[in-house]
Amino acid sequence: MYDNDIFKKLGGFEENIILNEDTFYVYKAIQEDYKIIYKSDARVLHSHNLAYKQQFMRNFDIGVSQEEKKEIFDKIKSEKEGIKLLKYATKKMLSGLHFISFVDFVIDCVYRYLGFKKGKSFEKLSIDECIKYANNKKYFMKKKYVNN
Repeated sequence: MYDNDIFKKLGGFEENIILNEDTFYVYKAIQEDYKIIYKSDARVLHSHNLAYKQQFMRNFDIGVSQEEKKEIFDKIKSEKEGIKLLKYATKKMLSGLHFISFVDFVIDCVYRYLGFKKGKSFEKLSIDECIKYANNKKYFMKKKYVNN
């Protein structure tokens, strides 16, 4: 939830970004001395049920986003959070004898990680490769036609 007056005052969400517009807005608000409230009792339903290739592509976009906004993400290591999730979920699944779910989860994590790493090095790729790997293909298609 955002305060609409502050949201408008700060210019809303950035345009021409591949992903994480909400994160960038919050970063801007904090830089302008606004406070962010963490509401632990809030109930938010949000999930993705993605195939491995889709997971790779989504995490490619995340890697691109973080690479383009180094001033924010150099202070935060996403890999650490991913490892925490992996450890927590592994413990839960194996203690409950959910071996098939565990194998699926590990494969999913590998696709996420590979997509993220590829996205972090997107500048070494051609625009056509970026379009191939990206979930948000329009982002790179715009760049392709602007640069030609």
